[in-house]
Amino acid sequence: AHWSDYPHVLAEITKATDSAERMKLVARWFVSTLYGSYNKRVAESNTGEKKPFNPILGEQFLASWNDKEFGETKFVCEQVSHHPPVSAIYFENAKAGIYGSGHFSQKSKFKGTTMKVVQEGRVTLRMKNTDEIYCLTLPNLNICSILTGKPFLEMSDTTYIRSSKGYSAEFQWQTKAWFYGEYHKFTGKIFTDAAQTYVSGAEQDVLFALKGKWVADSYAVDQKTGAESVLFDVNAQPSADIVIKPVDQQSEIESRRVWQKVSEALASGNYDVASREKTDIEEKQRALRRERAEASAEWKPSLFTWIDDASDEKA
Repeated sequence: AHWSDYPHVLAEITKATDSAERMKLVARWFVSTLYGSYNKRVAESNTGEKKPFNPILGEQFLASWNDKEFGETKFVCEQVSHHPPVSAIYFENAKAGIYGSGHFSQKSKFKGTTMKVVQEGRVTLRMKNTDEIYCLTLPNLNICSILTGKPFLEMSDTTYIRSSKGYSAEFQWQTKAWFYGEYHKFTGKIFTDAAQTYVSGAEQDVLFALKGKWVADSYAVDQKTGAESVLFDVNAQPSADIVIKPVDQQSEIESRRVWQKVSEALASGNYDVASREKTDIEEKQRALRRERAEASAEWKPSLFTWIDDASDEKA
């Protein structure tokens, strides 16, 4: 739910006057989403990363952010599959004329004291003032210090942003070596590439080199002039407050209402009650699945529709 923690950063993409600058602003926006998604909980608490609730089928999360210049940015999320777990999202800022949608799932496996989480799926970004389409992939995650301390997330491997006009951004998410180095660093580049599909290492005209820390400050270096500019700085400005309806005004399928009793029990340290409430939710879901199976009824999402992969979104 952190795709618009900085709503002006998303909206300002529409101010770009050419494809190269637009890709740089898309990369800036993508980096701005990472701190809230993968580090804020640890940085602002003493408890470390927590295991999230396993969303029930059809569970929804609705939110918005407000900006003085660009107005409201809306966000919706729905759990569109339970086995395998798949979440779908949509966000838009109508005033700026920018919107995005996506889907993703996660698979995890243990490796020593670290859990590796592979994120599959993508997010597609569109604007009303250009016919360019941007498709981005999500970083894999390493959950570190599970057994030895306060758990936290590192990002790993390579992700990319690909535009329909032949511009790409590549990010190399660096994990800290065992005895040296720093956490949360990345390098990357923005380049032109006329290939129809993304090929790492193919012949490229590099426009900007990217570097920095996704939890702090990052930079773009113009490869023609050598000029270095800030890509994004987490500490330069506070994130916008997320706006969510009070629980008593939410529908029965919205996240905070679904998990309200479990959350309250955990917050008060009453783990037996939390376990019972969680089991009750799970048993009700099993009963609903049995009812659908007996009636040969197919469950369908209420906010999203499954479609075949559009050719202009392939990357």
